[in-house]
Amino acid sequence: MKVLRFGCLRLSDSSAPQGIVSAASRTVVYILEALSVKVRPSEVSIPQEISTKLSVLLHAMLEMMCTRLQSSVIIGERLVALKDGTANEELKQMVTLEQSRTIPVLGYLAAENYEHFLAEERLFLRGIPTIVKFGLQIIRTLNGRVPDADVMGRLFKNLCLAIPILRGDPQSETHIYKQTMEMFVEMEPHVFQEVWTKYMLMYFDCLIAHPSLMSIVQLLYNNPATTASLTGLVLRHLVDNLEALLETNGQTVAVAIRLLRLTFMSVANLPEGIDRLLAPHLPRLLVDIFPMAARSQDARNFLCVPHYLFRALGSKGQTNKFDAIHKEIYPFLAELLDGVNRALELTEDPVQREQLVEIALTTPARLQYLVPYLTLLWRPLVLALNSKTPDVVKQGLRTLELASENLPLPDLLDPSAEPVAKELVLALHRALKPGSANAETAQMASRILGRLGGRNRRILSFPPTLSYEQTTRPVTLPVEFTSHMASLHLGPTCDVAITILKDVKASSYHDAAFNFIRIQIFSLLHKGIDDQSSEEFFVRCIEGAIYAIHLSNLEPAASELLREISKSLSEMELAKEANTQSQRRFMVNSVTTLFFETIVTVLVHRPSGSDENARRLIANIIQDLHDRGQGEDKDRARWTSILIMHLLTKFQSLCYNADWKCKIAGATGISIFISDQINLVFALDLKSPTKLVRETTQARFELLAELAGLKLADFMKPAVEKIASNIFGKPLRMFLPPTQIGYMEAMTYLLRIEPSLLSISEELLRLISEAVGLGELDEAHPPVHPMHKISRRVMVLSAQTKAAAIRLITASLIVVEFFNKHQNLRQRATALLFKALYSSDKEVKLAAHDGLKFLLTHQSRLPREHLQAGLRPVLMNLADASKLTTDSLEGLARLLGLLTNYFKVEIASKLIDHFAALANDENLRSAAYGPMADNDIIRKLVRLLNIFHLLPRAAIVYLDPVMQQVVQAETKIHAVSPTPFTPPMSAFLDGFPEEAVKILFSHIKDSRWVQSFRHVIQEGTATRFIQELKDKGSHLAERLEEAEHGHAGVPSILLCLDLAKSDPNWMAGKSDILDALKVVWASQFTTGMDDSAVIVIPLMTAEFRQTVIPDDVVSDGFMTKISGKVWKVPTSQWPHDVLIELLQVTSILILHGLPKPGTDTRPLVARYIWDLLREARPMVRSTISLTAARFFSVEGLVADKFQRPLWQGLLKAPQDGEASPISRQALDIMTPVMTRLPVNDSTLKWDYQICRTLGEEQHNIVTVVHIYRLILRHSDLCYQSRELFIPQIASGLNKLGFNAGNTPETRALALDLIELIISWQRKASEEQVNAMVVDSSGGTSSWTIPLQVKESIVTYLVRFSLSSNETYSKPGLNSRHLVQLKTLCGLPDWSAVNIRTTAFARAFEMVCQSYRCRPLC
Repeated sequence: MKVLRFGCLRLSDSSAPQGIVSAASRTVVYILEALSVKVRPSEVSIPQEISTKLSVLLHAMLEMMCTRLQSSVIIGERLVALKDGTANEELKQMVTLEQSRTIPVLGYLAAENYEHFLAEERLFLRGIPTIVKFGLQIIRTLNGRVPDADVMGRLFKNLCLAIPILRGDPQSETHIYKQTMEMFVEMEPHVFQEVWTKYMLMYFDCLIAHPSLMSIVQLLYNNPATTASLTGLVLRHLVDNLEALLETNGQTVAVAIRLLRLTFMSVANLPEGIDRLLAPHLPRLLVDIFPMAARSQDARNFLCVPHYLFRALGSKGQTNKFDAIHKEIYPFLAELLDGVNRALELTEDPVQREQLVEIALTTPARLQYLVPYLTLLWRPLVLALNSKTPDVVKQGLRTLELASENLPLPDLLDPSAEPVAKELVLALHRALKPGSANAETAQMASRILGRLGGRNRRILSFPPTLSYEQTTRPVTLPVEFTSHMASLHLGPTCDVAITILKDVKASSYHDAAFNFIRIQIFSLLHKGIDDQSSEEFFVRCIEGAIYAIHLSNLEPAASELLREISKSLSEMELAKEANTQSQRRFMVNSVTTLFFETIVTVLVHRPSGSDENARRLIANIIQDLHDRGQGEDKDRARWTSILIMHLLTKFQSLCYNADWKCKIAGATGISIFISDQINLVFALDLKSPTKLVRETTQARFELLAELAGLKLADFMKPAVEKIASNIFGKPLRMFLPPTQIGYMEAMTYLLRIEPSLLSISEELLRLISEAVGLGELDEAHPPVHPMHKISRRVMVLSAQTKAAAIRLITASLIVVEFFNKHQNLRQRATALLFKALYSSDKEVKLAAHDGLKFLLTHQSRLPREHLQAGLRPVLMNLADASKLTTDSLEGLARLLGLLTNYFKVEIASKLIDHFAALANDENLRSAAYGPMADNDIIRKLVRLLNIFHLLPRAAIVYLDPVMQQVVQAETKIHAVSPTPFTPPMSAFLDGFPEEAVKILFSHIKDSRWVQSFRHVIQEGTATRFIQELKDKGSHLAERLEEAEHGHAGVPSILLCLDLAKSDPNWMAGKSDILDALKVVWASQFTTGMDDSAVIVIPLMTAEFRQTVIPDDVVSDGFMTKISGKVWKVPTSQWPHDVLIELLQVTSILILHGLPKPGTDTRPLVARYIWDLLREARPMVRSTISLTAARFFSVEGLVADKFQRPLWQGLLKAPQDGEASPISRQALDIMTPVMTRLPVNDSTLKWDYQICRTLGEEQHNIVTVVHIYRLILRHSDLCYQSRELFIPQIASGLNKLGFNAGNTPETRALALDLIELIISWQRKASEEQVNAMVVDSSGGTSSWTIPLQVKESIVTYLVRFSLSSNETYSKPGLNSRHLVQLKTLCGLPDWSAVNIRTTAFARAFEMVCQSYRCRPLC
């Protein structure tokens, strides 16, 4: 345990030197792996005391790993940003600060190579999941306290956030994903559930940025221990957030679709419980998906949801497990297939069509249950047979073959199949096409035709489809040739022009195509349009101009052209009528009719759903027609209005077209006509069966009334009589439910308009009586099928009808005198409102609640019999906890909200008893191991809690007992984050904030009570309670001060943390809490570290950087204080970490010229430094070396007896390892100082000292490398002494490159040294040339490299080239040494270098051996 504790301490230090973290991580993994084997129950018995201590240690280790992992994420993000060059200004400032420190606090920011630290963090991250996995295994074996969901959730979150650090290392990513899966397997089920519930959204966001994280879910799906629970949680999240597929971000949509597909496959692979898992989500997956697809820019994103679901459920080997699923899907078949057929009508995209066809044909339902809906299957079946995708064709043939085998004599001429019978038979005929590629489909088609027994020939009795060829002459253009005249048919040319205008990408041909269209239109109007060919050609040209409307470069010209045509034709019509009798009927010319019929289609051809240009064009044409009718000529005005109404009728005819695009275009065109004549047309839409149409019509009337400056009642008055007469004409029971809903909603709207537009009449009485009767009907009808399942459409329509009836009854309650005369009807209506409160449908409950609320505002007190009838059902259910339902409890809550004064507060006692009965250990344990949102017990408990805040004020006495029940329940489900109980409990606490705060402080020492109150604070809805707790900040400070030990103050600290998160400015004004927190920190968490590392050093560094006068930063008082408390105090009394920080302060002062030379403080600092130079501790020794180097490097200072020993000590690497960066920095400072020292003996010169140290330490590779790097860093300084250094370098190359134990770094260093020699040679050659120019006598001479030294360098490069060891062939080494070899051979005086043949011997021997080993052919 000591080794494990030591390893954990090293791991917890995010500022540990490079290599420590990875080594500690490996050590902890090895220990835990051995322990996980050792502590198995079958292996050995562990004493209880050791077991307890080990469990506590492991628990603390996991919490520490969570914190360290969070630091690792921050470190990794910073390193990646610095490496990629994307660091922000704040990070750059941090780097500058760390590089200025003597000993950086964040060493990774001061590093020269960020990749080394990144590799260190990657190694640490690889070990995290493994450490957690082994820790969980050991804790569970020892029966210790398992980590809660807070710790494991933060681990999971930070692991996901750390994935960018592993970018470019797929092996590490794969390892982490696999170990994370094993970590989740080792979690307790309730912890697993809560972690995924809380962090599901975070995980999905990370998936969008890093799709490889999908591997975690995929691995967990493949594990039997986690697949069921995780599948349910992910499916719930995806279904609740299906709107994510509406986003335009392609990555978000792609991730959501892929996760849906994986989840559906996991659902299909579950051994049992598939029906329970899928049933709650089927309405959204199968029905609601089609309206969402209609709103989406790409409907394929939504259509793939049922497509992938049915594929997964119908995969091979899965068909035997779905009998229960068939029963769940059956109620949705009608809406599903109807949605498929509607979508097929609306789309022309072949991909969407194939998706829809596959959805219809792969619906997991038995054939006998599909028989009632065969009418909805014929169209998808025909499209499948006509598909160009072989798999879709085969699917269609299999479906048709299955039907022909199992249904009794299917008749293709049955009324349900007659519309597609001919297409079906022709498709089967095409499937008989011979060929190897079509062999399977041809055989299936022939079997189907054989089973039909010749019934396919009945299509011969259908009317034939005949083609029509016009008899009139086509439109031509005469072309004169030399010998004869010819005619050019313009029809195909017009088709080419239209095709070009349809293609947005053919912009270079748009102008030519449009000019052709415009010229032909003018030519036709000039010549006259007098036959069918010219009429058809005119229509095609107008269509071409319409397509040009939607092109940005042609829109102005096209709009102007169509407006000119409209003006010309309308003027022609008006002129024609002016020349005839005014009494005759106005007849519109056929050409004008053709133009109007064609121009309305401008709203149909809408690319990307945009119709702004088309709407503007239609509005301009209407305005032009209107302007032509202005003036004193009444006949002209009448004829103009007839032309406008003629155009309007064309839009109205579009509304009756079967194509939904035409319907939308017709409605859009009509919406442009805003006039009193159209109001009646709009008013009829008030009773539309479609909710969206009704709401749009109501909004339109309100807008028009506002624009007209009229009250809504006055604006609607002309249309009320027509609407009422249509509704009152027949009883509601004669209509289908959708029509009934539309009629009742229209009357509700009219009744709510003030002042009332409807007068009291017998017809209104009859309608309200019928509405009450419809509301009294049960929502559930008797079963109509052996499946014993009611169609969802029937259930939805029944609930919508009941809700519409209740809204109509509520609106009619305003007619007080009417209900006063009909008490029986009033009693029935009131009873209906009470009963509807307990409905299972949310819309019905909301309508009933609004009705009762309205009734109570117009009536001070309800009759006793009405109240008893309404309360009796719920009060009877309250007698027994087993009879409680979520609907009855929700109804009781709504009643309490309306009738608070009618209830006694003692009802709370019964509710508490029921809560305790339902919240037993078994129920809550099962709830903790599954999705709580789908648990019926949890829903009942939440509904029970939601009643308490609605009770009278006297319910304050039950606040403590209710909170106690909630605390116990959350303890049993192991909650560490807000639960479903938190919102209702927040509402109860918020009603009595002062008492709630007293209860909190009375249980402040109980962590579970504090945790539940923290959930309320984190939820954030109990604003009054939170504010009261903030105002009682002094009480929290007292609890912190009274804590007898650190752990006792943790609950109060956590409360302060949550309050600070809810209001970041709150803590700033609470000095008493801050003082108390400082006391706790000082007593429990400080380690003697001086504040200099955190405050003083960064401030001094920043201030010195901003000024050039040191005295402006440091005062004389500060220097006096630091002299007395630091430099005069014996260094032995300081801990090494504090001593290092004090030395750093001293070093910063020295760096900026303080204390000044000549002052009394200067000798004091010198003595302080000299005493510390004998320090044995490595970190202190390195720091004092740097401080001394800065002190003795002052310009003009000569202190040979201090400077030389310091520099000589820095030349040699320490015995315990490589020189630290601080020591290298000190050596770099002292080396230029040594060149200035006067010496009498040449052997004491700095360059001789370096060469002698190289000779003495030639067997110490660390010192050799240390000195060589010094030479590289000070190459300009060492150039003058190159005659000493180059022979030393040449003799040490083989030691760096070929000795055993060398690394790629040392071999790279050897190449760096050769590069240095090359640069020195070039510099020497340039100096020699310049000297010869100055001194033409040529008397100058310079040192040249001896021939044997040259041969040593070249031989090393040749030997390196011939080396076969792969470790020598690291990236960047081979190409580099070859370039150097070529460069050396090209230098003057190097061409005569002899290359020793022995360098090739080993390479030749290896080649010969390889040839000897080859077998003879």
